[in-house]
Amino acid sequence: MIKKLSYYKKRVKKPKTWSSKIADTKFSKWIMERDDYKCQKCGHGQERHLTCSHFWGRTRSSTRYHPDNCLTLCWMPCHVKWEKEKQGEYEDFMRKRLGERGYNELKDRANISMKRVDAIREFQNIINQVYGY
Repeated sequence: MIKKLSYYKKRVKKPKTWSSKIADTKFSKWIMERDDYKCQKCGHGQERHLTCSHFWGRTRSSTRYHPDNCLTLCWMPCHVKWEKEKQGEYEDFMRKRLGERGYNELKDRANISMKRVDAIREFQNIINQVYGY
């Protein structure tokens, strides 16, 4: 019997994992498209500088690329104001938007440790499913 050598097996190429910069750009664009390029607080559109606001900060990889954690806000005054009020009006808005159950699931996810590369891969998989790549 002839033994097959492993290096003759067909290798399946994994898609290259995006850098944080590329993932951040694609994610922000995806969120703004979802929100129809309108500030979710005041309703202004592209005439103002729009940003992708992360309720749970970007340092938390587990929620950095999670769509429930982000929304489109104009930089001034909405994003700047809400960044200072994570436990006030912004939290109330997120609780209403996600419902108590959704908010608590997101809060639990925010407290999970996750490597950035794994978060980026998870986001890439979501994008591949949404756009059929």
